[in-house]
Amino acid sequence: MSDAYSSGNRAQIIFVKLKALNHPFYKKIVKYIMAVEGRTNVKIDFSTPAGELFLATVIAGQFHLNLFHDLSFTVSNIDMDHFGNNMDAGLFHGISELTRPNNTDLTEAELNTSIMFNAMAFLLIFPHHYFDPKINILVKMDATSFAEQIFTIHVKEILDPYFNIEIFTQKTMGYVVKPDVLVSTALFVDKSIDPDHQIFVKPQLDFNDSLYLREFMTRITKEKNPEIFDV
Repeated sequence: MSDAYSSGNRAQIIFVKLKALNHPFYKKIVKYIMAVEGRTNVKIDFSTPAGELFLATVIAGQFHLNLFHDLSFTVSNIDMDHFGNNMDAGLFHGISELTRPNNTDLTEAELNTSIMFNAMAFLLIFPHHYFDPKINILVKMDATSFAEQIFTIHVKEILDPYFNIEIFTQKTMGYVVKPDVLVSTALFVDKSIDPDHQIFVKPQLDFNDSLYLREFMTRITKEKNPEIFDV
């Protein structure tokens, strides 16, 4: 569909017409929307720009499959487990679980196309790491609480766009949450945490530290989801 169909509630008009026609498209679209809302516990508002574009993208996926199902498109041949160098394997695995039950009539290539469109729609509303396991990070810093707070904010800014994380300090961690990772500026090992899950960085968090943190968290994410990732 043209990009114009993502504005001026055109997608909603098409959606209503498909419903009136009792078109198979409508049933599949509704089932996917219900699956997403059930999984995320979020009611999607189609009157918002993101919600309208979400609906337009899902509808476009159904049109694409109907018009070009017998052609071999690059998108149909993507190996979902390796898409984006494994960075989004969790996303495609999760969307696959929401898409497959309602598309048993599709070939594997057609299913991958449907998953791709559904994933693009999903990303309009939810973070790409939504389906990734949460990583609980404990920050330790031999400095004032004010400096530790600034350091924690910088760590969050580096990691939050890419990973499903929650960051704690010793004051906020308490005994409720067990940390998966220790991020520290001091070169000492915390015996209560697996040494392989401890990373040491500079207080100023330079460019190399940022890369190191992201590489480290990628490994931890893969460890927590071995059935999805090529470890």
